[in-house]
Amino acid sequence: STLLRIGFRDVCKDLDLHEGTTIRISTGSGRLARVSLDYDACALRFGTGSRGGDAALADALAETFPDLVRIQAAPSAYQHGYEVRFGVPLDFGEARKTLGRMRRGLNHLIARFEPERFKAINGVLKALGPRETLDHLNIGWSAAPGTSGAGSASELPIH
Repeated sequence: STLLRIGFRDVCKDLDLHEGTTIRISTGSGRLARVSLDYDACALRFGTGSRGGDAALADALAETFPDLVRIQAAPSAYQHGYEVRFGVPLDFGEARKTLGRMRRGLNHLIARFEPERFKAINGVLKALGPRETLDHLNIGWSAAPGTSGAGSASELPIH
């Protein structure tokens, strides 16, 4: 879960310029989804802040992440929300692939709901590149197939 924390923090900083580990997405007039990562369950949680949910967000999530599950959030949190569960990664390579899938999906959602913001974010990422702290781990492994950066698909277990 430590690798997921590091990687998701990078995704948050790239997509929502603040120091928190949530991503805010405006899904329409007066509607805001806050996205966080449940590190232990390896699940993106989308809090809507409304009692009736958000049909446009639900549709977009079903399209972007076909393994969508609707959840009722805890009473102290948002009234309704959505959860997208990924398989818990067993090694460094799987963690990188999962984080890449999360990043692509969140990019898609921002492009769909906030196209002007997406253009601005995309411009910065094209110029500077995405934050990839996990690339800077000097562990001495080669990149796993389908990932960028360090780590082999079977050498580093995730705890």
